[in-house]
Amino acid sequence: MNVEGIFGFEPIRFTNIEYIGFFGFDRLAIDYFLSKVITQNILYSAYHSPKSITEIADLLGVKSCFIKDEILFLEDNGFMDKVSKDKYLTNILIHDFPKDIREKRHTIFSKYAKIVCDTYIPHIIKDCKSWTNDKIYTPQNDFNFFLWSIITLALKKKTEILDLSEHLEKYYVKRNDGGEYLVFTSIKKDETKDYTESVFHTFGEQNISFVPKEKYPVDVWQFNSNYDLREKNWNKTIQYSLIHLYDYIAGRLTSDSIDIDKFSELYQNKLLIKENSHKNEHVNLIITTLDYEELYDLLPDKPEDFIRLNNELSEELYKISKDYYPSHIKSLSKVYHKKSLNSDDIITRVLEHLLKSNILKPLTDNQKMTVNTIMFCDKLPQ
Repeated sequence: MNVEGIFGFEPIRFTNIEYIGFFGFDRLAIDYFLSKVITQNILYSAYHSPKSITEIADLLGVKSCFIKDEILFLEDNGFMDKVSKDKYLTNILIHDFPKDIREKRHTIFSKYAKIVCDTYIPHIIKDCKSWTNDKIYTPQNDFNFFLWSIITLALKKKTEILDLSEHLEKYYVKRNDGGEYLVFTSIKKDETKDYTESVFHTFGEQNISFVPKEKYPVDVWQFNSNYDLREKNWNKTIQYSLIHLYDYIAGRLTSDSIDIDKFSELYQNKLLIKENSHKNEHVNLIITTLDYEELYDLLPDKPEDFIRLNNELSEELYKISKDYYPSHIKSLSKVYHKKSLNSDDIITRVLEHLLKSNILKPLTDNQKMTVNTIMFCDKLPQ
């Protein structure tokens, strides 16, 4: 039902924005646009059926001239398609379920997350205990903090079923900035009575490289969720603070007044923890001189039964969810659900189960700023 100004009075909001594919050079700009409430409501207005700029403006309760450039930007970057002379259709997958379906999905995710905890997590913990520390730095040798990041990395990377990822590639959209990827998101809803939905919200995975490599031989992996405190500043942390951190580790950052702003940024983002003086400060980030593949190879492989488990989970979820996707998204949604055991919904519920069962311990506020972040470089902190 189209009610004039409905999204002006009661705007929807996205949560759990997820990207799958290969990013272009303008990722920060894309993040900025997709985080804006007006952009989200433009996209949602034309999600279930094509809309003209005038129709979208009416739904938002604004004049067409205020959103025309925004819609053209979304079209240029492949987030909306022009499907007729004046109609636009949103080209991202939006999960928009009523309360009873969300609760059913939560029950299904929780059931399979428990199986993952019972069958795979013990292998990760056992293997981690045998690793040597000469190539991996963990702040204050805190094994619990180390486990948070390694378990999350293993769940994100080792449970992936690669041939299913290849099936998604045919749906990739070529973006204006050279990227080629898909975007998935959910509509933020009121909390349910049976569980706290916001606990399981995520804000995306990042794999970042820095240039020039001769000066900054650094790669960073990061997974962002409600278990950390990075929601508002994680892009800034990646783009700037980690460069300053590498300069600090390499001895290129001094306590002279010329570098004071860089030190302040490191302290503010908790990448560097200052106790009483510079002599008592420590780097608050997991850092390894292993390259990504070497660390990946240390992680235990997923159990063979996970392929069957993934298929069962995917079928259960898609069966109760398929009727809530518009026709132009149905085929994509079916392929998307085939990767369910590797989804952020499973990862966050695994972490929650491990936390409640005391296998993982609660994090401090300082640790929440850098948890689930791993820096790959050629030096370890002294």
